[in-house]
Amino acid sequence: MLAGELRRSQRYSLALSLLLLDVDNFKSINDKYGHIAGDNVLKRLATTFESAIRTSDFIARWGGEEFLSMLSDTPLEGGRIFAERVLSEVHQAFPDGSVTLSAGVARCTDGMDTPTRLLAAADEAMYEAKAAGGDCVRVANETLRAKGP
Repeated sequence: MLAGELRRSQRYSLALSLLLLDVDNFKSINDKYGHIAGDNVLKRLATTFESAIRTSDFIARWGGEEFLSMLSDTPLEGGRIFAERVLSEVHQAFPDGSVTLSAGVARCTDGMDTPTRLLAAADEAMYEAKAAGGDCVRVANETLRAKGP
């Protein structure tokens, strides 16, 4: 889907933002409350995400506790705003602070014009959010364009 959405955004000169969202300290949730509770957290997050996105967007579980979202016709700033809104929605869904997210946002550019490069940029931004203590959003730095795989 990502490859197709990239081609569409390039063909029609549309903005495309990609988000990677990772549950902070998810292992500790599983360790403390068990895997069934961890699965319930993931289901509750999925419901929260679905209520936050537009019908034209896409969000899916990407890996263990990671989610990926493609935001069609959305520039980088719009991707950042959306990610911050998702974090706010998660704060409302888990008001005790037991679940937080780290988010990385990247956009399709000349240097990030393949799924691999775009994912790498969003992933690096997400890890920057984790390194900053989690529960925050980081946007891919434009210099990542020169570093792409």
